[in-house]
Amino acid sequence: MAPNNVNADIGVFGLGTMGSALALNLAENGFRVAVSNKHADRIPVFLAQANELAGNLVGYPDIAEFIASIARPRSILFMIPSGAPVDAMIDVVLPLLDDGDTIIDGGNADFHDTRRRSAAFSGTGKHFVGMGVSGG
Repeated sequence: MAPNNVNADIGVFGLGTMGSALALNLAENGFRVAVSNKHADRIPVFLAQANELAGNLVGYPDIAEFIASIARPRSILFMIPSGAPVDAMIDVVLPLLDDGDTIIDGGNADFHDTRRRSAAFSGTGKHFVGMGVSGG
């Protein structure tokens, strides 16, 4: 784990196949990436497998530390299963966000869910983007 003064450029929550690949791609392209996962035991495994890219990756089992490590305004990519898991994560992270921060849902969300979430973020100063790239 990294010291608290390390600021990542972006955060990726969810280290399944797609989340891991996207985090590695971002790291390979020079971005500092904070990573976290529902099952924290996956984080050190992912970092160990990152090899030379590990220098651009920082793992956080604690969600508050994960959020705090990302440079403001924050961009946080959720690579988790669509539906209730996304709503649950929004409930967890929303109180930790500042105005201007953006949640990006990379799961295969139903467009009705994306519209509902976008509407819920409207007027909060925070942003929600539906970017379906994965089935979760």
